[in-house]
Amino acid sequence: MEENMMAMASKMPFFSKLAEEELRLLILEMKKAEFKAGAIIFGEGDTGDEMFVLIDGVVEITTRIGETIDKTLITLRTSSVFGEMSLISGLPRSGTARVLENARFLTINAVAFRKFCGENPLAGVKLQEHLLNIISERLRNTTDLYRHAAEWGLNISGVIQLDFNRLVAENRNLVIELSNGKEVSGILLKVEKHENGTYEFYLKTENNSFRIIPYHSIASIGFQEKTSGKSAGKGGENA
Repeated sequence: MEENMMAMASKMPFFSKLAEEELRLLILEMKKAEFKAGAIIFGEGDTGDEMFVLIDGVVEITTRIGETIDKTLITLRTSSVFGEMSLISGLPRSGTARVLENARFLTINAVAFRKFCGENPLAGVKLQEHLLNIISERLRNTTDLYRHAAEWGLNISGVIQLDFNRLVAENRNLVIELSNGKEVSGILLKVEKHENGTYEFYLKTENNSFRIIPYHSIASIGFQEKTSGKSAGKGGENA
């Protein structure tokens, strides 16, 4: 078993800077795991301190935007590493890991990783430097994702893409559910895009007051028919 894991690990970039003996000692602290396509390895917000090195297969990391929309952060293939943030920080998982194609892994938890680094400080420095590079690159990618999240969200409705200019011209009554669970209804006056890429909705409510709603605080948008006073298709357009 150990020789088989050594053979697999020796071909992976994550272990490439380790000497043969360092790799052998690290393998002693690792375990093998397998997941079938469709399996959830961990969910966003879960506790956990285990890092995964993908031997083969495909894994998708997603994050939840609003209440019902999952946005893909990254698709991982052979030799990819994930779960490193929780391994190092102990914080809850920042995304959901879902297996797209049957996958095999080498795994290590925080206790075993600290033990290895403590007993093999030079090898530990090599691994931690590699992990910091991975984390830095992914943080840059995540920052870019959230910078454009509002703009991306305006087109997320699938087959139906909201034409907000048309809704303003038609004086459509909207029912907006906020991410804090509250609900606001009124006539959409305009949607303003700022230089930083964020959007704000300007609404005239039923009591003739005005509300400015940042797009990132919107969970769902529905339409309210003027004649019935009831919302039609609420949640059909999701943020």
